[in-house]
Amino acid sequence: MANLHLAASQLHATKPCEFNDPSARQHSVFDNPPKPVDGFFHLPDEPGLGLRVNEAELAKRRVTIV
Repeated sequence: MANLHLAASQLHATKPCEFNDPSARQHSVFDNPPKPVDGFFHLPDEPGLGLRVNEAELAKRRVTIV
């Protein structure tokens, strides 16, 4: 998401260089994952990077380190 914000601020940066396609594994932990709509990313205007973490989904993926 930080890369999308950076690319949006650059005049000639038209393609995010680190976007990997939507993934059920990655996108399920966010309530508003970054996805292109009609070929464009519409960045959220919420605080920080704008992502809302789905805590329940994230908890399912936690691994206890011993």
